[in-house]
Amino acid sequence: MILSQSNTIRIVFLSNEKFFAPGFKIYYQIIEGAKDDSCIQDCPSSCNCRRLADGGIIMASHQLQSISKRLPKKTNAILFRGNKIYQVESNAFVKQSYLSLIDLSYNRIFSIEEMSFVNLPSLKTLRLNRNFIKEVQKNMFSDVGGLEVIDFGQNLISSIEMDTFSGFPALRALSLRSNEIKGLNKLTFQNNTNLRYLYLQDNVIKKIPYGLFHQQKYLNVLFLHENKIEHIDKSSFEGLGKLRKLTLRNNSVNEQTVSKDVFDDLRNLEYL
Repeated sequence: MILSQSNTIRIVFLSNEKFFAPGFKIYYQIIEGAKDDSCIQDCPSSCNCRRLADGGIIMASHQLQSISKRLPKKTNAILFRGNKIYQVESNAFVKQSYLSLIDLSYNRIFSIEEMSFVNLPSLKTLRLNRNFIKEVQKNMFSDVGGLEVIDFGQNLISSIEMDTFSGFPALRALSLRSNEIKGLNKLTFQNNTNLRYLYLQDNVIKKIPYGLFHQQKYLNVLFLHENKIEHIDKSSFEGLGKLRKLTLRNNSVNEQTVSKDVFDDLRNLEYL
């Protein structure tokens, strides 16, 4: 019997060249209840899994090209920042009911398939910034309504469908910074009534459609600098009564394209 505390075991046979066989059988058994971090069931050999005091598990790696379908059942956080992952496949995180954080930032992700993030009731934070993502669609997500933080910053996104974020009523922070977004539909954020922080800077947005922020009565921070906005008036920020910080520098507006009463209803504004 060979006993190992690792998820992998390597066995090397040395032959005297007198005996030959086409193969051999090996039987193994997983010992339940092991508390050593090096013996966490279903932890891929390419990952480092660490058990928390409450029994939850944190996974991390810096050498991945794909996301393993085999993940520990009680995983709380997946920290795959700075790998070489190219794609997020459908059902990439299936049966991960404890998962609260997914960090896939600083990878090489070009594609996110339909139903990639499905049935993740505990998921609160999703980071996909600094990749090569060109589009974000509603069908990438299902049953992840508890998401509070989404970061799609520093990608290649050029447009956002009006219902892309409609399934996230608990969303508090959304970053679409440093993309190639040309415009937004007035209904883009209609279901995100709990939004507090919205980062839209460093895009190529030319117009703020009337009604875009009508449902954002709790929004505190709105970054719009480094865009191509040509005109703003009082209706541009209608509904933002609790806004405290607004940035508009380096746009295409001037004294002739900004109405004098544009900030009259922003009574809590502290920074401009």
